[in-house]
Amino acid sequence: MLGSILAAGLTLGTDGNFYGTTFNGGDFLFGAVFQITPGGIVTVLHSFSLIEGAGPYAPPIQGIDGNFYGTTSIGGSGNGAVYKVTPAGAFTTLYAFDNTHGSTPIAPLIQAKDGNFYGTAKIGGTFGFGTAFKITPAGALTVMYNFDLTHGGQSSILRWCRAAMEISTERPGLAEPRTTAEWPSSSHRRRF
Repeated sequence: MLGSILAAGLTLGTDGNFYGTTFNGGDFLFGAVFQITPGGIVTVLHSFSLIEGAGPYAPPIQGIDGNFYGTTSIGGSGNGAVYKVTPAGAFTTLYAFDNTHGSTPIAPLIQAKDGNFYGTAKIGGTFGFGTAFKITPAGALTVMYNFDLTHGGQSSILRWCRAAMEISTERPGLAEPRTTAEWPSSSHRRRF
């Protein structure tokens, strides 16, 4: 069983086939990694279980070694994982997030010229607002940066929400969204 909820696009493999993930479904209902030929033939390479990582948002990327690498948003130790799957379907959990090093990685990985993979975790880390990390193909993970409210993380969302609440009190009952021209000038905005 392939699954459903395709949360992201596909990766074109060097073999000419496409590779992707489903967020749920598969044999254990926690998502799957699949291959699809240009002719539309689908093969499930791996069905995720909660223990190894589950609920992938992003498609895997193909590493320079020919294997596919990706992240899951949940599972592993409960906070998501980084995985490797071969084109033949052999699966390995490389790293299970522990919240200290990040949690809920939802973006795709990238592989740099140094051979390591780089990514971000949505939450967790020292301040709880996510991390930027490096992971080797063997699974050794290093946190490169812990996001906080001042330098990334969810600060832009929180600041926007605060600004929206502040502005909406100026026009009670406003039911329609404002256009850019309707927002107060910067001289009327409070700094937070």
